[in-house]
Amino acid sequence: MFRRVHRYQDALRQFTKVQLKNPDDKMVYYERGVVYQMMGNHELAICDFEVALEKDSKFADALFNIGKSRLKNKMVH
Repeated sequence: MFRRVHRYQDALRQFTKVQLKNPDDKMVYYERGVVYQMMGNHELAICDFEVALEKDSKFADALFNIGKSRLKNKMVH
């Protein structure tokens, strides 16, 4: 919900709380990665997407977003 209304810091706090309680939930890492991506923090987004991919090696959305953030990160630097 916070992500949809562009309250990114609140979204990050919520996802981090959930991640601490459910460290094996790939979706928490993925969703937090999406928030980092929306904020333009592609390095942290990539980290979270990679963890999501470690949890499920066939997680296509995580793999796609890793590539997307790597591309955007190169464009910025």
